[in-house]
Amino acid sequence: MTYGLAIDFGTYSLAAMVVSDQGSWLVPDPASGEPRWRASLHWDGERVAVGALAEQRRRADPAGWAAASKRGLAVDAPVVLGARRFRPVEQVVELLTAVRIQAHRQHGPVPRALVTIPADYLPGDPRRGRMIAAAEAAGFGAVELLNEAIAVLSGPVPGLRQAPGDLVLVYDFGATFEATMVRLADGLPEVIGHQSIVDWGALGDPPAGPAALAAVEHTIACCRDLLARLAIAPQAVSAVLTVGGGARTPGLGAALDRAHRDAEAAVEEPELALVRGAAQWLPRSGARTVPATATAERVVPLAFSIPGGSATLLRWLVEPDERYGDGAALARVRLPGGAVWDLTARTAGLLDQVLVGAGAQVATGDWLALAKR
Repeated sequence: MTYGLAIDFGTYSLAAMVVSDQGSWLVPDPASGEPRWRASLHWDGERVAVGALAEQRRRADPAGWAAASKRGLAVDAPVVLGARRFRPVEQVVELLTAVRIQAHRQHGPVPRALVTIPADYLPGDPRRGRMIAAAEAAGFGAVELLNEAIAVLSGPVPGLRQAPGDLVLVYDFGATFEATMVRLADGLPEVIGHQSIVDWGALGDPPAGPAALAAVEHTIACCRDLLARLAIAPQAVSAVLTVGGGARTPGLGAALDRAHRDAEAAVEEPELALVRGAAQWLPRSGARTVPATATAERVVPLAFSIPGGSATLLRWLVEPDERYGDGAALARVRLPGGAVWDLTARTAGLLDQVLVGAGAQVATGDWLALAKR
């Protein structure tokens, strides 16, 4: 059974892993063999190239190249490549399509996608909807979003003590920076605050070379501001997890040790921590199916016990007058937190009439359709 494709879509690069009940596998860029794809796009007037191939074509035709940065999703203003205009969401579609096709070539169909997002992609933020729309346009039938800090904590962190109530600071240092404070719990960890740096100013973008040490001090100050805003003393933080491409910056460990003594926890392959964590979270997150309420009537309403009590109906997966089997997926919903669940048939039947259309808010016990048995 294939659970789907876990995707860490960063500012200038992405990584993806196919997840199944047999294990999980990275999907490398076929043009370079690297585990992370460059989030680049090139248009030559006839076709689109992405990743390392786009970087290669950039040398001969820089006017046709752009960084398919997810930063552009905030306003989705088009950019000109050659003689064509591409909206950022269209650039993301092209990149995700290429990754899905490569995953399919290597491992077969991957109908679902789990995309990690920063903590500042709050409910109602248009970037959430645009990322979901891009993944759906890329060919994924169901798309979920997962907070990046939750993904990190779902992956392997040797030596990390995970007791309910402990506070963990996820320090994500790359082309941008985000500090996320998480309180551990018996179930899903709770994000209690976050603070970001998206513009490094005079330090450049991303921070590197001589500016790297100054960038580290900038991130430490960002963490201090976050703790002060949350009224959390540095010694109350049980662990600091450093992830992202900047996690190997010289001097970073010493700076964090001064700020949070003995709290830093090593993360294996920090550049891939998000995607590996998302890949481990996906199969543990449940079957994502809800069977219909049982009844003895021949013409019966279809009602469901929806996790959390409410959701948005995304689409019906069967049509009126269409027969379905025992356990068949009838409709798909998205919970307020972003998770996608399928509503399934308890017994075989025929969909008689749809009562609630796509896009509507539904709740546990609502009659969504009528069925014949």
